[in-house]
Parts: sequence; structure tokens; C-alpha cells
Amino acid sequence: MAIMEDSLPAIKSFLPNTQVSAHFRSMLLRFLIAILTRHGRNSCMSAASAIEGKPRHRAQPGRFLKRYRQAIADLLAAITLKMLRDQDWNGRYLLLLDSTLVATAGQTIENTFSTGNSKRRPAKNRRYTKYKYQRKSCHCFVFALLLPPDGLRVPMWLPYYTKPYAKAHKIKHRTQAQLAAQLICDAQVPAGIELTCARRHRI
Repeated sequence: MAIMEDSLPAIKSFLPNTQVSAHFRSMLLRFLIAILTRHGRNSCMSAASAIEGKPRHRAQPGRFLKRYRQAIADLLAAITLKMLRDQDWNGRYLLLLDSTLVATAGQTIENTFSTGNSKRRPAKNRRYTKYKYQRKSCHCFVFALLLPPDGLRVPMWLPYYTKPYAKAHKIKHRTQAQLAAQLICDAQVPAGIELTCARRHRI
């Protein structure tokens, strides 16, 4: 893993030529390595230890995401536009929509909600045994994947904010269906190009 930072300069050149610090590019490189080389769910710990020989504290990636949230969003938008600008706009384009739930066991994490069925049901026996369990909640994201005829995959996403979180932060609350409609409108497809949208039943 240590040789990746020096032997794969194409990863750095993948980023647009923007005015960002060396720390910003280095941290993005850690996230890219963690995503490309790790199977399953990633974490800040994965990004912090992605480059062998140059570990960082596991809290640094989290602080980086919070501090540079808007800069990362702008960078992803610039990369998306760059990818789409090189496209030959001929043929049918497919836009896949889906909502993804990320479960967490924390009780004080912001912008989470529970999808469990809380309806009380009659007991089937008289033991009344109470099992202790950790209540889980989840974050929700609405994703869209644009598939051009040449096989390029262009991802887009929007976070779902719960009503209490949106009210506390003075953010307009939108349902998952409204977020999916926003992603369809934001798809960078020129006029006259046929776009087919597919969605799952829960959107």
C-alpha cells in the first residue's frame, strides 16, 4: 500500500486542476485507496490506515469530511462534468434510482431514524422474558447512476434529512421521491437525448 502513492500518479491526475492544498489531495487519495482496495463497508479507520507507513489518527478523516464538505461536493461535481463533457451523446441513456439505508447503533447520532415495526403484539406465552437489545437507526441516501451507451458510470446522490433535523438546521424537508425527482432534473443530459429512468418500489 505504501508504494501506491508514488507508483500510481494517475490517481492524482484524475482530480481536476483546482486550487486545493496538499493535505486536501492527500486525504482524498486515502479515501480513494480505501474504497478501491477494501471490500465491504468502509470507515474513517480504513481511510486513516490506507497508506501503509503513513498512518493517521482515525478522527482526522472525519474532521476532514466535516470541514471540507462543500469543497468535496464541488470537486465531485467538477469531476462529473469533466466525465460527461467527453461523452459522445448518441444512443439511449439509463438512469438508475435507489435509496440506500446505512444502519448504526448509536443513540445520539444526528439525522437518523428507525424503520422498525414498533406495533405491540400479544405475548405468545406467560414467561414475559425481556431480551436486551441495542436499538438501531439508520441514515438514508438517495442515489442515481447514469449509464451512457459506452458503459461509463456517473454516480449522483442526495442525503435524506429527517423532519426534526431539517427543522433544527433550517433545511427544507424533502421526501425520498422528491430527492429522486431532483436527481433526474440534475442529470447532465443534453436536450434531445433519450433518457430512461428505472426505480425501485421504495423510492
